[in-house]
Amino acid sequence: MNGRARGRLAVGLGAGAVLWAIALVLAAFVVPAYSGEGCQASPGGTTVCGALPPQTLYAVNGWWIVELLLVVAAVAALAFWALHVYCASGAGSAMHAAVFFIVVLAIVAVMSSFSIGPFVLPMLLLLIASAALTPEPSETGRY
Repeated sequence: MNGRARGRLAVGLGAGAVLWAIALVLAAFVVPAYSGEGCQASPGGTTVCGALPPQTLYAVNGWWIVELLLVVAAVAALAFWALHVYCASGAGSAMHAAVFFIVVLAIVAVMSSFSIGPFVLPMLLLLIASAALTPEPSETGRY
């Protein structure tokens, strides 16, 4: 695969990661994430149990989960931007920055593996693939 084709694929994968991150933020408000049963004691001494309505991440956890997802989206966008800078200019520091941001996302995915980690994992894999395919400027025919 030539440099231009690799570059287009890398951009598509990186953009997909950022779009996934934005979709996660939006999903916190609209996608039901919690459901179950609850019981309530009545004044007469009887307990009534039944199904609870499904609730979103935001409804259960409040703004802190949305803020966390916004930070994750920002880190993904920074990684994507750093990969673009590397491809456009060949700056080694941009590739180092991209790797740093990808490692940060990996740490978030591992540390939150029992909550949002499985949803961060696709974004992480897309960015890793994008970094692996990002060509140097000399391969894209610009320089």
